Amino acid sequence: MHSTGSFLNTVIERVRGYLDEPSSKYSNDFLMRNVVMPEMVNVLSRLSLNFDNPIVIRQAITIASGTEYYQLPPNVGEIFMLVQLDENNIVTADYKPQGQHHPTGPNWSIEGNLLSVRPLPDKAINLVMFYIPNGDFLPHYATDGAMASDGKSLTLSASPTLGALDTRPGAYAGATLRILKQGSNTMLQERIIDSHTAYNTGPGLVKTRVAFDAPYNGTLSSVNYEIVPQGFQSLMQCVSAASAINLAVMKDVSAKKMQFLQIEYRKALKTIGDNLSYMQMRKPKSYQKLTMDNQDRHIYTLGSERM
Repeated sequence: MHSTGSFLNTVIERVRGYLDEPSSKYSNDFLMRNVVMPEMVNVLSRLSLNFDNPIVIRQAITIASGTEYYQLPPNVGEIFMLVQLDENNIVTADYKPQGQHHPTGPNWSIEGNLLSVRPLPDKAINLVMFYIPNGDFLPHYATDGAMASDGKSLTLSASPTLGALDTRPGAYAGATLRILKQGSNTMLQERIIDSHTAYNTGPGLVKTRVAFDAPYNGTLSSVNYEIVPQGFQSLMQCVSAASAINLAVMKDVSAKKMQFLQIEYRKALKTIGDNLSYMQMRKPKSYQKLTMDNQDRHIYTLGSERM
């Protein structure tokens, strides 16, 4: 583990150790942007949509009368509900997608990075979209974040020490914000990011679902932090091995070394899959019968109530 406790710094350190790579040839920034980041997305794409307990983001969408297209967040991996909620966050109407050739239209569908609603809505509706993020974001490590008094809102660094700032609105939703060692405070805390606001003239702001504990639950400046995927040791090892394989191809390493790295990658990938699957032991491995999908339930359409 790197002395900072940083996920990203540890990955860089392990990649160099695997390949006996001196820092004089490739900078940490080069390795992060051109080796680690692409492999992190590859690993997460294999994992994120296969968890039994995926991180789920809620995005409010106001459907306007006569408007077909709505911009989706940049990190949507899978949409599984478009619903109306009551004041207790209980689903009161579930708008299910239908086939393109359905007599009343598809209801809603995905076209690239747009949500398409057909037939055109005949009234305004406030909906909530539940989606699983795909993990496609730019991770970074910085030492000059600023925590607000609520202990949830962090103003991001304009110039991260390692990695890159993702300026796409909503890109960090579902990622993990890790507050690292701060002077004499050695406690490491992490929270899931619930929302991410990007600005035209500033670095942006992320807000977590749950506030950080003391001493990070109040106004703080020069905060050491990083934004990374969910998971710790096993994910670190998996991304490190995958990144080392990537760099090993460029270095033309021996077949024995390559085989070792591939074995390490497969072991770590299985471990993190085991760690992040089926954490809810009271939930059966079967489809729930009492759902909005039952045929005896009302079918809601966005265009009208014809069905």
